[in-house]
Amino acid sequence: HHVVSQGGYYQYDFGWQAAFRDPLQHALPLIYAAPELAREVLRYSAQEQNRASGEIPYSLGEMCRPLSHGTSNDLGLWLLWTAAEYGLASRDLSFFKEQVSWRDGGSSTLWKHLVRAFTHQESLRGPHGGYSTAGTVGDWSDLSTALLGMTESTLVAAQAAYIYPRLAELAAARGAKGFARKLRA
Repeated sequence: HHVVSQGGYYQYDFGWQAAFRDPLQHALPLIYAAPELAREVLRYSAQEQNRASGEIPYSLGEMCRPLSHGTSNDLGLWLLWTAAEYGLASRDLSFFKEQVSWRDGGSSTLWKHLVRAFTHQESLRGPHGGYSTAGTVGDWSDLSTALLGMTESTLVAAQAAYIYPRLAELAAARGAKGFARKLRA
């Protein structure tokens, strides 16, 4: 798939596509300017997801192999946000029926990838209701766990507070009323 990578020394010196969220961030304005490229980024990103756990690797190395940089608690949200924005802007609801591979084998619809990303995201809740920053990377403020001693992220909770209602609107448009209620709750 075509993506808009962050380039720089990550890609050109190390051969990495770091981090998972970056192509999804870059795709947000492309939803309006180049919708096919936005769809490519969504396909590319969803296929990195593990079916069994819903987890997404922080970054990819040479030959699209996951790198062991640790985990981050916001990666699924970037997939959900970009997909919701694309679906609501384009009203291309059939796109979410496309089959997309899972990193650990098999394939399912893009919509099932999104539902799995939501389920995984909610599994990251900490004891105070925020999203746990357990792991080495933390939230989108890279290394916040190690450098700031954070255990839960309010940044990620704020993202979810914006993204979940947007995704609920898309779910309702697709007729997934039960999932829309779960997102709104």
